Amino acid sequence: MGTVIDERNRARLEGTVRRTRAELESTLGELRGVMGESLDWRAWVRRHPWPSLALAAFVGLRLGRGRWF
Repeated sequence: MGTVIDERNRARLEGTVRRTRAELESTLGELRGVMGESLDWRAWVRRHPWPSLALAAFVGLRLGRGRWF
């Protein structure tokens, strides 16, 4: 059969579970923020304007059938 848990141990375990849930929610919130920012192309362009400009020029030339390359 099951083990009997006294009230002190039960309260301690419930507190541990609550703290763990809070930590997980916090971690997931941070992860969502980081993932959202890393997948946002506008943020990438703000951080790296020159490579973005070079890539846009290259793609524009290739799509415009430029004869430079």
